[in-house]
Amino acid sequence: MEKINCILLIDDDPVTNYLHESLIHSVLETAQILIARNGEEGLKLVDKGCSDGEAPALILVDLNMPVMDGIGFLKRYKQWIEQYPSSSVVAVLTTSTNPRDIEKVAQLEIAPLLPKPLQEEHLQTLVETYWQRKSSRSNL
Repeated sequence: MEKINCILLIDDDPVTNYLHESLIHSVLETAQILIARNGEEGLKLVDKGCSDGEAPALILVDLNMPVMDGIGFLKRYKQWIEQYPSSSVVAVLTTSTNPRDIEKVAQLEIAPLLPKPLQEEHLQTLVETYWQRKSSRSNL
């Protein structure tokens, strides 16, 4: 599977972050994993960039968090990418089955919704879908 240089996990639960970080390391080759505890911290890390100065290639954001939730992060991130175009892939992780939550994410049109905790097959599908698409575009 293709190497992803930097991944950002945004979730207020340290156990979930540990599980997701372990899963990522077991499935993907990655140079760096950044962790934020809420959307506000996540935006700061996106703005700061990874050790190579680039925005994270993959951002996994929880929906329900204190300070700034996933919807707040997605709205602000959408504004950020209008100013600083990015090829980051964003996915929302949630346990919510609330139709309102699902509709809010869908309206923003920037992130697929995945069940939480992240499973290996979802991570592989996400990476294969987006990185194969990027690779095929760069070969044109």
